[in-house]
Amino acid sequence: MSTDGRTAAASLSEGPSAPGTSDVAAFESRCRGFREKLLTIREALSRAVLGQGELIEHLLIGIFAGGHVLIEGVPGLGKTLVVRALARTLGLDFRRVQFTPDLLPSDILGA
Repeated sequence: MSTDGRTAAASLSEGPSAPGTSDVAAFESRCRGFREKLLTIREALSRAVLGQGELIEHLLIGIFAGGHVLIEGVPGLGKTLVVRALARTLGLDFRRVQFTPDLLPSDILGA
C-alpha cells in the first residue's frame, strides 16, 4: 500500500495528472485553428497550380514536419510555380537553385 492508503495498482492506473477540461478545449481550439490555416494554404496553392494536388500535399507535409522536400520532374510541370506560390502564401522569400551534375555545395553556400 502507498503511504496515503491507496494500493500501488490504483495509483499507477491514474498515471500523471489528467488534463483538465480547459486544457482539452484549448488543444481542440488550436487544432481547429491549424486545420483552418492548412485548408487556406491548400486552397491558395490549388488555385495557383492546377492538377498538382499530390505535390501540394507532400510540400505541406514536409513543411509541417520540419523537413526538406526535393521536387523532381520533367520540365513544364509547374514545380517552380507551386513553390513560388507556397512562398508567397506563407510570406517567405523564394530563391530557385538549378541543379546540375557538377553543382557543389560551395556553389550555393559560397566559399
